Amino acid sequence: MTKKTRFDQLHYAFLAGTIIFAGAFIGSVFCDFIPSSNIDSSKKIIRSDGSTYVSVKNLTEEFKVELETDNEFAVYGGKTWIPVPGSPVELVILTDPTCGKKCNTTQSLGSLRQAVTPALLAREVDINSDEGKDLQEKFEVTAIPQYIFGAGIEDHKTPDNELFVIKSAEILNGPIDGMYLLNGSRVGFKPGKFIEMPDFADLDDEPKKGNGKVRVVEFTDYQCPYCKRLFDQNKDLIDRLIDEGKIEYVMKDFPLGFHKEAVTVHVAANCAQKLEGNEAYWNMHEKIFDNQRVWSGKGEGAKAEMKKYAQELVLDETAFDECVNDKDMVAEVKADQAEGAKYGVSGTPALFIGKQVMPGAIGPKAFEDAVNSELE
Repeated sequence: MTKKTRFDQLHYAFLAGTIIFAGAFIGSVFCDFIPSSNIDSSKKIIRSDGSTYVSVKNLTEEFKVELETDNEFAVYGGKTWIPVPGSPVELVILTDPTCGKKCNTTQSLGSLRQAVTPALLAREVDINSDEGKDLQEKFEVTAIPQYIFGAGIEDHKTPDNELFVIKSAEILNGPIDGMYLLNGSRVGFKPGKFIEMPDFADLDDEPKKGNGKVRVVEFTDYQCPYCKRLFDQNKDLIDRLIDEGKIEYVMKDFPLGFHKEAVTVHVAANCAQKLEGNEAYWNMHEKIFDNQRVWSGKGEGAKAEMKKYAQELVLDETAFDECVNDKDMVAEVKADQAEGAKYGVSGTPALFIGKQVMPGAIGPKAFEDAVNSELE
């Protein structure tokens, strides 16, 4: 067995072990990296096999050993360190401490360490700090968190690195002063909070109600059960917030590809608006969600159900038939989908409450809390 193979096995065994020991003895484990410039120059931090020491806080004493190149673990500066393969790469995480759970970067950081290198020298920078404002201006940042690669990333922009294999020019924006901004939407990273209100297109032409101070934009899929849950849980609250002059509510289409009848139903709702305006849209909107189990899964039968609802709403039958068969109406739905994807929407429902992103079927308390925080 080679030393490198033995190291790899011990490394992964140790990582698994730390999780077990963390649960049994210390409650949590935190991993971090240290650049060689931050340690005693008389001590070696880069191993002969090219690995870099990584700190793991709060390990039990039995895991701590002296800092020696032959050991798999080491203690330095009051921390325990483990080696991982690869040369260090600087990563700045631009965020806002007030963003909370919506800006949690644990999963994204884990993905980047797997895709780029385990030896990411990651540090968080407050977007409100001088350094944060400078980075925001340089890279025209509109949402957080953002991931900005610095020193060492050039060594990893290679064809055998999976993060940069496909359309690398679109995944990394830069360089600007030797740094690259990760295009999060290309790798599935969602924004936690917008710095400025998202610049959604054609809002004056979209179905909307209310004229309150906080704009709420919902991307929905009429065939999505979670979208129905959001509707059922919050329809009374939404009406109250509109009556109180707090919100303007706008709907956008985002039918998911695996919902076969969704596009047809979205077109029908939009046709109601086109023929008779916003009130007709919201009446159709309610009928569609109230009867989701009736038309969902019916194939062509879904279109017949939509015609039935149109008749109940006294929409012109001929004009409605022409509208639901108009390819331009499908194009409008697809345009909403593309816009949602631009702002990080990958599933439904997705709510944009002011500058906040609220994915999923949130309940009334979370909804109203988000509105009130925007008003404040």
